[in-house]
Amino acid sequence: MPRAAAPAIGPILLLLGCGPGVPAADPPEELPLESLLQPPPSHANSGGFAARLDELRREIAALGPGHAWAGEYYTGDGLGVNVTLLVAPSGYAYEWRGCLGVYAERSGTLAVRDEVLELDGLPGADRAPPGLASQLRVVRWAPRTYLLTPEQFDLLEADDLEPRPVPWGCFLQRRGDEARRAAGEPDLPR
Repeated sequence: MPRAAAPAIGPILLLLGCGPGVPAADPPEELPLESLLQPPPSHANSGGFAARLDELRREIAALGPGHAWAGEYYTGDGLGVNVTLLVAPSGYAYEWRGCLGVYAERSGTLAVRDEVLELDGLPGADRAPPGLASQLRVVRWAPRTYLLTPEQFDLLEADDLEPRPVPWGCFLQRRGDEARRAAGEPDLPR
């Protein structure tokens, strides 16, 4: 059965949360407010993180838009929760931004096994950005590409806001794919 496109109210609902039964994420509670107002210490003065982002963007551009999974992915509401993840064969980098600035940024290596990206060095689930986990499955919803945690498989099928016509949403989707019309059903593992 074909899925209907997201209703026009979708972008407004995304600002209020992430679809039915999925609460909006808050920054980690254990971080003091002062630390949220400063650049992350791992790359604050070195410029290393910005350089790594540039390296990954060049690698992604060289691979071209037809690569099975390399690219820049985004999940968030455009306001308080914004996670950008770059993935390429040489590794990954993510930045988590919100109302108070940068909450976290990290880069590392990755391995690919059976359409699953295994990101090395991510913080535990209680400190990871929303939608990010050490294992992300490549899911195609022709012609769109998503990176999902196993817990998100059922949510993607049940979410009336996907496929979304806007960049904001609850799932890591390759940037620019919101402009591509999704056909059929997502290729979730069964």
